[in-house]
Amino acid sequence: MRHPQLLVLALTLATASLAIAAEKPIPQDPAKTAKRSRERLEFQRRTLQGAYDKIGKRDPRWDKPAREALELAAQMFSLQIDPDVNVPDVNKPAKTAVNAGCDDPMVVYLYQRTLSGSDYPGLEETIRRAKSWSQGLADSKYPVFRRAIAVELAAEYLLSSKPLTDEIKKEAERGFDATLAMLPNSVAQDDRNEFWEDRWFGCFIDLIRGYRGIGVEPEAALKRVDDALANLPDLNPVRLQIQGEFWYRYSWEARTTAFAANVPAGGFEKFGERMLKGREALEEAWRLRPENARIADALIEIDKGIGGDRDTMELWFERAMKADGNDRSACWSKLDWLDPKWHGAEEEMLEFGRACRDTKNWHTGIILLVADAHYRHSARLGDGRRKYLGSPEVWSDIESVNTEYLKHFPDDDVVRSKYAALCSMAGRFPEAHAQFEALGDRLVQWTESPYIPLNVLQRMRGEVAKAVAAKPKPSAAASPGPKLD
Repeated sequence: MRHPQLLVLALTLATASLAIAAEKPIPQDPAKTAKRSRERLEFQRRTLQGAYDKIGKRDPRWDKPAREALELAAQMFSLQIDPDVNVPDVNKPAKTAVNAGCDDPMVVYLYQRTLSGSDYPGLEETIRRAKSWSQGLADSKYPVFRRAIAVELAAEYLLSSKPLTDEIKKEAERGFDATLAMLPNSVAQDDRNEFWEDRWFGCFIDLIRGYRGIGVEPEAALKRVDDALANLPDLNPVRLQIQGEFWYRYSWEARTTAFAANVPAGGFEKFGERMLKGREALEEAWRLRPENARIADALIEIDKGIGGDRDTMELWFERAMKADGNDRSACWSKLDWLDPKWHGAEEEMLEFGRACRDTKNWHTGIILLVADAHYRHSARLGDGRRKYLGSPEVWSDIESVNTEYLKHFPDDDVVRSKYAALCSMAGRFPEAHAQFEALGDRLVQWTESPYIPLNVLQRMRGEVAKAVAAKPKPSAAASPGPKLD
C-alpha cells in the first residue's frame, strides 16, 4: 500500500467516532405515559361498564359481578400494570354473573371469551357458541366497534373448522363483510379517539388475514378493506397505516426468513418494492398522526429491511419513544437493528441494552432487553458463552432486571422460561433449577429471535436438575453444564 499511514489514521478516526457516539438516554416521560394510560382506561370503561349502565341488561341478581367483570376487562384491554389483570381474573366474576342468570350480551361474550383450562369447551363447541354471542352483540346497542370485533372474531373462529368446507368459508366471508358494513355506523355513532382507531386497526388487520384464509388473493384482500376505508375521509390516517402494515408484512412473504442464498427467485426484488410502498404509506400516515408510536415502530422495521441508515432509524426511534415511553416494540426493533446480523456492531448493541436497563422501565419489560443484548452477543462466542454470561458484570445485568420484572409479574411464563435458560447457560444451575421448578409444566418457548426450541429447553431443564442433584462445584466456569446442541 502506498500510504499505510493514511489507513492507520482512517481506522483511528473510525474507532474514535464509534467511541464518542455514546448511546443517548431513551426518552421517558412518566407523566405523559401515566396520562395516556389513564385515558386508555377511561375509554375502555366508557365503552364497557359505562355502556352496560346505560343500555345493558341489568338486574340486581347479577349487577355486581357483571360490573366487576366489565371493570376488569377494561383494565386488561387497556394494558394496565397495577393491578396486572389476566384472563382468569375476568372470567371469575363473569361466570358468577352468567350463573346468576345474566344474559347481557357483553357479559356473556366476556365469559365465553375467557374460558380456559378445564372450563374450555373444545374447538367445535367454541365455534358453535361464538355464533350465538356474536349475534347477541350484533343485535345489541353496545358501541358499534365492539359489535364489529365480536362479529369478525366469530367469523375468524370458523376458519379453524375441521374440515374447512366451501360452505363454512362462505359463512365466514359473510361475517367479514358484515364487519366492514358496520364501519360507517361506527364512525357516526362511536366515541372516536386514538384508542378507537387502534381497535379498528387491529380489526382491519384481522379482516385481511381472514379474507386470505378463505382464499382471497393478498392484494385483493387488502382492496376489500381499503375500499371500505376509501369512502370515509376521516379515517384516511388509518387507511394509510393499514396499507403500510400490509405491504411491510407482504414484503417478508416474498423474501421469506431464509438465509440470502435460499431466498426464492425474485424474492429480494419484491421485498424491496413492497417495502418502499409500505414506507410511503406510513410516512404519510405519520404526517397525519404524528403521535402514533405504532407507525414509527413499523418505520424502524422498514429501515432495518431496506435502509440501514442509522440516522433514519434513530429519528423514528426517538419519535416512537416520545409518543409512548412504554413502547417496548420500538426498543426491541432498535436492538435488532443494532445486531451485527443487520446494521450494527456488538458494542453498539450492548450499549443500547444498557440504556434499556437504565430506563428502569419494568412496566413493559424494556429493562429486560439488556439481558437479550447479552444473550445475542454470547451466541457468537462459542465455548466462551458460559464464561461471558457468568461474568460478574454481565450476570449482574441479567439477574437484576429479571428479578425486578418477575417481582411484579411472577406469572409471566415466557420471561421466566428465558430467565431459566439464561441461568443455565451462565452456569448458575441452582438459580436455573429454581426457575424451572417455579414454572412446573408451564415451560414455554418464546417467539422473539433468537429463541431456543422447546425441546431443547426441556432437555436443559432435565440436565440442570441432574447438575444440581450432583452438587457441582460453585465455580460456574469449572462445570461444563447442560449443552444447547
